[in-house]
Amino acid sequence: MACWILNEKLSVLLLLVWLGLNLYLFIDTFHWYEDEDAYTYTRIMLGSTLAWARASATCLNFNCMLILLPVSRNLISFLRGANIVNIYKR
Repeated sequence: MACWILNEKLSVLLLLVWLGLNLYLFIDTFHWYEDEDAYTYTRIMLGSTLAWARASATCLNFNCMLILLPVSRNLISFLRGANIVNIYKR
């Protein structure tokens, strides 16, 4: 097990950072919708359902952003044009 962790330490670190960010986003959003005074009447009607739904939606939005970021046309165009040495222009 120790050899696997040493060989895959970057992957394990990336996974832990991703899980930590998702956990932080979920807890922060959940507490926001549970404690904010603007949602008092909604909490009376729905209970904690609103907080659960909005916290899940925040995590889903974050993960969709991570999926769509690499395929963004603007990002790809920027990376294509950001070469220091461009072999096509002589």
